[in-house]
Amino acid sequence: MNTPVPERLPAPSTENLFHLDHAQPGFESLAANLFRLTQTEAKIRRENRRGQQSLEHAAEEVGRRVRQTMQDISGNRPEELPPASDIKAVRKKLKSAQRGFRKLDKAEPPKRITDGSDQDGRGSAPS
Repeated sequence: MNTPVPERLPAPSTENLFHLDHAQPGFESLAANLFRLTQTEAKIRRENRRGQQSLEHAAEEVGRRVRQTMQDISGNRPEELPPASDIKAVRKKLKSAQRGFRKLDKAEPPKRITDGSDQDGRGSAPS
């Protein structure tokens, strides 16, 4: 059954969004957000929803269920996830680390400590 999809879906309420700045390592929130979007679109098509209020209600219902599923499975609420680091700060840290590694690569290897008992620098063999 081919049901028409409205040309313009409503903008979701900012109160119920999974924000990208709260993405957890492992991309739990990103995956949940994509799942929420695809399931909202499927619900709208399946139920042949029309009108702004109906579309908003469908998006809210799916969002609520995805959120509850996240809580049931992982125990995490989206707003409790740690905010992702600012990309500029991450780049700055990486650049600093790369400079540190370059310095280590250019540094002379440590000199071996010997007791000076033989000429090849290996010290005397144990007897």
